[in-house]
Amino acid sequence: MEIGEKKKINRGKTKEAHLYQGRLHSVKGEYKKAIEEYKKALKIDPNYKPAKVNLDFISYMKLRPKGVLRSEASPKGDETNVRRNV
Repeated sequence: MEIGEKKKINRGKTKEAHLYQGRLHSVKGEYKKAIEEYKKALKIDPNYKPAKVNLDFISYMKLRPKGVLRSEASPKGDETNVRRNV
């Protein structure tokens, strides 16, 4: 190896590292990359719940009609159902 040349070390990522990378991609709107990272985490541990939840959420967001996330119990702009008298 020459001076100044970086040696590439190929270390396997942990399921947590893939989850973190998936979240970063998701926040940036890079859903395909996020899905890939969550699937890699699940390949390491098929029962890893955080990766499953995030993967399911992205799948839901891609399939849902626009505007579905609004609460159907409360009309638009009416927050009386969520406020509590203190």
